[in-house]
Amino acid sequence: MKSTELIDRARALAPGIAARALETEAARSPHDETLRELIDAELIETLVPRRWGGHELGIETHVAIVEI
Repeated sequence: MKSTELIDRARALAPGIAARALETEAARSPHDETLRELIDAELIETLVPRRWGGHELGIETHVAIVEI
């Protein structure tokens, strides 16, 4: 998996996550739909080593995704 692909996926999810921000804050817990989207987009595995099923990408990619 390339860094650019994961960053593009994060950009695509950002509007939906932003739309749920108030609900998420009120619940004081991540929204189930947001978690499902992050998992389905494989963004959770950014820093996980390949031997454990992750992408093993650098911290730069992780930071870019988190900033989005």
